This record gives sequence, C-alpha cells and structure tokens, in this order.
Amino acid sequence: DDPVVALLNYNFRQGTFFYSSYQQELSISFYRYDLSTVMGEYPLITVQQAKDALDEGYFVSSCVEPYTGTETICRVELVYRHAPWDTVFVPYYKFYIETLPPLAAELGMKTYTTCYVPAVERQYIDGLPLWDGSLNG
Repeated sequence: DDPVVALLNYNFRQGTFFYSSYQQELSISFYRYDLSTVMGEYPLITVQQAKDALDEGYFVSSCVEPYTGTETICRVELVYRHAPWDTVFVPYYKFYIETLPPLAAELGMKTYTTCYVPAVERQYIDGLPLWDGSLNG
C-alpha cells in the first residue's frame, strides 16, 4: 500500500531466470542493491516538464529510430535506471513511445521504444550524456 515501498520493490528487488536447453538447467539470480546510503533528497520535475525535456532532446535511449516529437507517447512511469555495477541511482521518467519503422508499418505491426528523462531538476545533475542518435547513445 506504500507507494515508496512499491517503487523500491519494482526497481530494486529483481530476479532473473535463465534456462539452458543444452544443459537442461535452470538458474535463478536475485539482485540485492545496497540502498543504505542516501546522497540527498532532490525535488522531482513533473511529467510535463519531463515531456518538454524529451522534446528538447534531453534524454537517454538506445532507440534506433530517431525521436522527432511527433510519435505517440503511450505510457510514462517513474523508474530507476541501473545496472549491477552502478553505485548511484537516479530516478527517471520512462517514456514508452510508439514508433513506426517502415517494415513494421508494412506488416501492420506496432513497435515501441523507450526514452529516459531524469526526474530530478537539471541543476542537480552533472554530466548527463545526451542521446546523439546512435545505438546505445
């Protein structure tokens, strides 16, 4: 019932399942992130402010198709982007964007990409790489 606990569980209490048909083995990995140190509390921007930043190109993505601002945003959620080696966690607004690459349009399929905008005011973020249009940019 606590939205803070729900957010932390969604982002930081994860498991991965891997099945090898060759070896007929199932492996399960659980990740436990150290959340014991708080660097500070920072004000979050609104979803509209994040949308404006997205339109300005202030986002991170591994999208192959360029974001033009004319695509349909289908969903927005507050998440923490992280990898097992990260030591600092920053909240982001994750935008799910419907894209229409030529092949998908031809086949009548919908495709989606994600773009991440920091949910913290820019003045508190130093050195965020902006997307340059390349894969894994």
